[in-house]
Amino acid sequence: MKTKVVKNSSENLDWLNQQPIDYRIAMVQQHLSICQLLINQIVESSIEEFVGEKGSHTKPFDGQYSRYGYNRSSVRIGEKKIQVQGQRIKNNITGQTFKLDIYGQLNENTAGEERVQLGMLSGLSTRDYGKVMDITSEAFGLSKSSMSKRFIEQTTRTLEEFQSRKYHVHNFVAILIDGISFGDQMMIICVGITDKGVKIPFDFVQSATENHRPVKDMLLSIKARGLKITDGILCVIDGSKGIRKAITESFGTKAIVQRCTWHKRENVLGYLSEKDQEWFKGEYSDALKTRNYHQAKSLLQQLVKNLKVKNIAAANSLAEGMEELLTLHKLTLVAKDPSVLQLSKSLSSTNCIENVNSAIRRKCGRITRWVNSDQRHRWLAGALLEIETGLNKIQHWKKLPILKKAITLHIKKPTIALKSTS
Repeated sequence: MKTKVVKNSSENLDWLNQQPIDYRIAMVQQHLSICQLLINQIVESSIEEFVGEKGSHTKPFDGQYSRYGYNRSSVRIGEKKIQVQGQRIKNNITGQTFKLDIYGQLNENTAGEERVQLGMLSGLSTRDYGKVMDITSEAFGLSKSSMSKRFIEQTTRTLEEFQSRKYHVHNFVAILIDGISFGDQMMIICVGITDKGVKIPFDFVQSATENHRPVKDMLLSIKARGLKITDGILCVIDGSKGIRKAITESFGTKAIVQRCTWHKRENVLGYLSEKDQEWFKGEYSDALKTRNYHQAKSLLQQLVKNLKVKNIAAANSLAEGMEELLTLHKLTLVAKDPSVLQLSKSLSSTNCIENVNSAIRRKCGRITRWVNSDQRHRWLAGALLEIETGLNKIQHWKKLPILKKAITLHIKKPTIALKSTS
């Protein structure tokens, strides 16, 4: 025999406790119904402060107020809106009716806004998002348009937060700059690395290409927000001339550039046959693994000579900016501590920022149509802030303070610093 269950349109928790155990368990599983009951009880308590309990002859305010009908109302719970009783109250002296402020207070609760953004950035489309929410007859307002609107509101606040962050409290040793494609536009991202090895996304700028002007504006903005470069900063880049020029114009002699060894290798390989590629990889790797700056430089110079026999264009590619391939070798020499070169795995290439870019693609890659610049900025800021919390410190980060001292010494007296350690 089925147990009769009463509809829970306006009852409170006393009603719930009177229900059979199997029904109470079902109610727990449908927690929005519990929320509805709790809200109705909160509202009822507030109403009773004006009009007293139902059936009671004792009335507050000498009976000045009384119940006066219902109208449909709703309260947002996380990602849901649920219907609640909208009790109006009448002032028996003035004849005016009003609804309590409690409804507004309940709707000020924005718990779950972050979950909307997290859900979207984790790969849920606006259509799919509703499918993973609890489904009850009390829920409504989960249309694609309403979810999109809430996501836009949340990510707009996130973008403002991201663009207003200050960096005075951090001591940065290095920055990495690289671009990622968002449709037909390039989003150039800058990530900082502190002396504690922590990776912090600084900023990004939209550009059709890696043009120096947008990158320069981004770097100057980062400086204005607290990036300290007085003692020098290591800049790791992929070899883009535009980014290189922007660094020079923004940081001047305070910047020391490390060219990405991986990008340089790939550029050279593009000129070589498969047979010569394997040979080059081995020679190139051996040269960079050499701990001594002068020996590594000598090996690369010899490799350029050998390449000229096979492919002059490949040789010219390797020779271009070759000195910046050995920046960490040079700083290790200045530091008089060979162990500093252990940082090369993280700081001799843009791999650190490539890992960030990979995470961005996982969160934003399903977007097949970028509508406008605002959309790109909101999604990217939201993704970067979400990614930031899961970024690991770079390997051998305890060597960073030593590297920082070497950077400072080198920018003050670059020639003397190198000669004194030759």
